[in-house]
Amino acid sequence: NLNVYPNPSNGIINIELDKQGAYSIRVNDIVGKLVAENEINSNTTLDLQHLDTGIYFVNIYNDELSKVVKIIVE
Repeated sequence: NLNVYPNPSNGIINIELDKQGAYSIRVNDIVGKLVAENEINSNTTLDLQHLDTGIYFVNIYNDELSKVVKIIVE
């Protein structure tokens, strides 16, 4: 499992992983356009302050896991 918070957010998103390893992150807007992409290996903070307010989907995945979290940027 993993934790993505706060939600809603001002654009700073914390990602907590319960298992260390290589993960890819893709952030898509409500129509599916890719707006951010990142690679992480441990807990991290994602800066999405450059994005407009709205709803986004954060997809965190690797070979063993894929999770999509809906976040609101205010």
